[in-house]
Parts: sequence; C-alpha cells; structure tokens
Amino acid sequence: MVPLLLSCRLLLCGVFLIAGLSKLKDRAGSRQSLIDFGLPELLARPFALLLPIAEVAVAIGLLPASFAWISATATLALLILFILAIAVALARGRKPDCHCFGQIHSEPIGWGLAGRDAALAAVAAGIIYDGPRQPSFLTWISASVPFFGGPVFFGIFLIVLAVLILQSLAIFQLMQQGGRVLLRLDALEKGIGNKEQPPPQGLPIGDPAPEFELPDLEGASVSLRQLVSGGKPVLMLFINPGCRPCTALLSEAAAWQRDAATQFKLAVISQRTADENRANAEKHAIQTFLLQRDQETSGQYAAPGTPSAVLVRADGVIGSAVATGSEAIRSLVSSVINESVITASVVAPNALPLQEGIIVPPLVFPDLDGRMFNLLQLRGKPAILLFWNPNCSFCQRMSNDLKTWEKKFASAGMQLVLISTGTVEANRKQSFRSPILLDQNFKAGKVFGATGTPSALSLDDHARIFSKVATGKQDILDSVFNAVFRP
Repeated sequence: MVPLLLSCRLLLCGVFLIAGLSKLKDRAGSRQSLIDFGLPELLARPFALLLPIAEVAVAIGLLPASFAWISATATLALLILFILAIAVALARGRKPDCHCFGQIHSEPIGWGLAGRDAALAAVAAGIIYDGPRQPSFLTWISASVPFFGGPVFFGIFLIVLAVLILQSLAIFQLMQQGGRVLLRLDALEKGIGNKEQPPPQGLPIGDPAPEFELPDLEGASVSLRQLVSGGKPVLMLFINPGCRPCTALLSEAAAWQRDAATQFKLAVISQRTADENRANAEKHAIQTFLLQRDQETSGQYAAPGTPSAVLVRADGVIGSAVATGSEAIRSLVSSVINESVITASVVAPNALPLQEGIIVPPLVFPDLDGRMFNLLQLRGKPAILLFWNPNCSFCQRMSNDLKTWEKKFASAGMQLVLISTGTVEANRKQSFRSPILLDQNFKAGKVFGATGTPSALSLDDHARIFSKVATGKQDILDSVFNAVFRP
C-alpha cells in the first residue's frame, strides 16, 4: 500500500509541476486561455500568475509527508475546478484551448480532457482517503534498504534527489524547446506560398448552403431563401447567450449591421429560448435574430462552437470558411467589407496597385481591441501607413527606430498607423504607441502595392497617397520617414 501511495504522490507532483512551470513560461497564453474560458480580462491577468504558482506549490507540497495530505486536498480542489470549467464551456458550445501545459502542449477541450482530470482527481482522492498521516519517502526507502541507513544513506539520497531535479529541469527545457520548434513549424506552414495548408473549417466554398427555417424572437419563421432574397451576402453569426465572448461581440455586430449594411446582411443565430436572448437582441438592436434549439443549424454548417460565423453569398452558396472566435470573425468581417470595396467602382481591380495622388479607399480593419477602423478616418492629419509583421526579423531590426520616430511624429502632429499580420497578443508585445490594425490576408498591402514587410507609404491630410511604397528599413527611413520632415 505504501509504494502505491508514494507513486500516486509522485505522479501528481510531476503533472502539476510541469503544468505550473509551463504556464509561468507562457503567461500571455495562459491569460488568453482564461479569457477564452469566460473569465473577465481584469481577473485573467492576476489569475494567469496565481494559478501556475498554486500548481507548483501543491506539486512541491506532495513530496514531504507532513504536507502531503493538505496538498492532495488542494490538488483535488483544483482538479474539480478544472472539470467544472470544462463542463460549463462544453455545455455552452465552446471549445477553447486548455493550455494545460503552456506552449509544450495545448489542445481544444473535450470530454476526454475532463475524463483525464477526473482520473487524476481519483488519484488525489485516494491519497486523501488514506488520512493525514502520510508515509515518508525517506522512511520507506531506508526501511526497504536497511544497509543504506544513517548519514551515508542521507548523503546518497540528497545526491540522487539533486540528479533527478536536474534531469527533470533538463527534460522540461527540451520539451519547451520542442514546443517552440512546433510553433515555428506551425508559423512556417501558415506562411505565404505554403501548399499544404490545413483544411479550412466548415463546408467547401462554392457548395450550396444548407437550407433552414428558424423562428425569430416573435415566433415568425425565417428561411435562408428569405435572407438572401435581398441580393446581398448574409453573414451568419452563431452565438450562445451563456457565452461571454458571444455577448461581448454583439455590440460590434450591431456596428457591422449599421456600417456594413451595403456589403452584407447580418443574421444572428443563437441557441436556447427567446426569453434568454431577448434582452441581448433588444440592447444591441439586432434586426435579424433567429433561434436554434441546440446546434442543429450551426451543425449543418460545420461550425464547431460559439462564437463562429460564415458567409453565404447572395446566390445561396457558401462564401467563406467558418471563422471561430472573436478575432477570426473580425477578420472575416473585414475581408468581406474590403472585398466589396475593391470590386466596387471606387477601386477597380485593374487599377491596382493604387498610385500617388489617389485617395485611400474605405478599407476596414480591426484594431487590437476589436474596433473596426476605416482608413478614411485618417483624414485631417498627414499619416504614414506601415505594413508590419511581428514575426518578421527585418521588422524587428527597425523596432527601436520606430519607437523613436513615434515620438517625433506625435510632436509634429502626424499619424503613424501599423497594418499588421499576426495575433493580437504578438502585436501587443511590440509595445508601440501607434494604433495597430490587423490584416491577416495582407489585403491592404496588395491594394497599395507593398510586396512584403516592412513597407511604408505616406498620406497627406486628405488621406491622399503622397509617396511611393518604400520597402526595408533604410528605404523607409530615407524615402518616407525622413522625407516628410524635409523643408
């Protein structure tokens, strides 16, 4: 019985020690995971530090006999909390990444993950059941190997323990390096020109969109045929009233409904009853708010969770892959609006890239807080558009210069706007003062003729193109940044 209990404590110690250290190494990812689970951003920041510290503390506490029972109890409490968080998220139709082991390993949650935590909880419960008087590793080993007793054994034990700790740290570092390599390979696979992209979520683009008929909040039936009858694409936004990212996205959806009415029709499709959804619909004045009992309609469109969105073209066929998560949905909305602008007469495709003297088109991109920014909002002050990529080594080489120039532009009454690829978190880490707009498909770069990053051009106070596109640090400094201050 004693070897089994000691093995259980070692197992839990190893799992929680690696999990805690991994999260401490990737606090930004841990914070985002907590937000994805529904924790408010204000609380996610401190909990991203407190949770891994608690995991490391209970892991260490499982080793000495005097603290083992208390640590096992704390371990069980943490595991029950994890299981409840997973169950609530799955019940609300959400599958955020667990981020259980930081960058070493992270996967979308599922009932299998809850089962794994339940098994670990059973191990912790077994230790608790044995009672507060837990066996000691030293006592058991000395009793099992009596000729190694006394000071000699104690010295050997300390040496072995030190070797095991150093070995564990080395394994942890190797696992972490492996995680970084996997992340880098993932980034390379997503690079421009990669021919082996992972298949997009949802139904194949160009296939007929599944027909449906759903009640609105007043009980009237609305079909897909009716939605596309107006001759415009329909952006279907799948939500759940118990999903915090969903309800937070509704205020933005109301703005899309108002500002992009000429580009697409918005249809919000929510789960649960009319009473559970009415307050949100009325608060944000959503015009088309439909109800599905569970996931029968979102399932038809292969939408894996909430929030998610898909575009149906005016001819009733699938117009986009399924975008899952707020950031991906904003990128989809931006893409739909910009595609409409580019194909419109204001920016004919055969007139691209734009030339000097042309007023910038009303392209729209989300900023790092999710607010949509129209390039025509740059009117009123001279501006510089800088095309950026936080993972671009050439961009990073001019990062410090850029921070110096930011101050100079601000004092001169000029605007600097970065149009960047990459994630919100990666761009926040740049610590720039200037606004950053997200353009994952490099749409703006193609419109203005930028062929890579970093690139830049200047605009006058009427948002008219004032310079040619400059590429590379020195060309940008000479042709754009310095040029705007020449007498």
